[in-house]
Amino acid sequence: MNPISTDFNLIFPSKFLPIVLDGKLLGYIDPKLANTFVNQLRSIKVSKDTTNELNNSVPKTMEIAYLAPTAAQQKTGGDDSTQASSDESETKEKFFPGVFLSTTPARFIRPVRNLEHGGMEFIGPLEQVNLSIACLEEDLRKDSTH
Repeated sequence: MNPISTDFNLIFPSKFLPIVLDGKLLGYIDPKLANTFVNQLRSIKVSKDTTNELNNSVPKTMEIAYLAPTAAQQKTGGDDSTQASSDESETKEKFFPGVFLSTTPARFIRPVRNLEHGGMEFIGPLEQVNLSIACLEEDLRKDSTH
């Protein structure tokens, strides 16, 4: 992640994704690294080790929503001013791509079991859009994340 510390750091490549914490821009990340960044945050969030200061710095109820850019957004650089064909406009995503972190109180969250990291994880509504959640044992697939 490239943090924003001064006004001079506000210029990033247009393909980079914003990282937003509770509505405040923290910095930008290369889309190639975003999935790894989100998985590492989830691992820390699910971890049961409370002796490590890093594990205590990520709240267990934090919502970690990674909205990846679509192929159409990557081609145009996320610019909506270009005219798209009718086929492209039908498949256009409705979300602004980025990594959105929420820790504020009074959010809707629910507990689910994280299959990759092996622990209980609280997820929010924006976060579950990109997760493959199985409700029953027979719903489990090889791409199920929770």
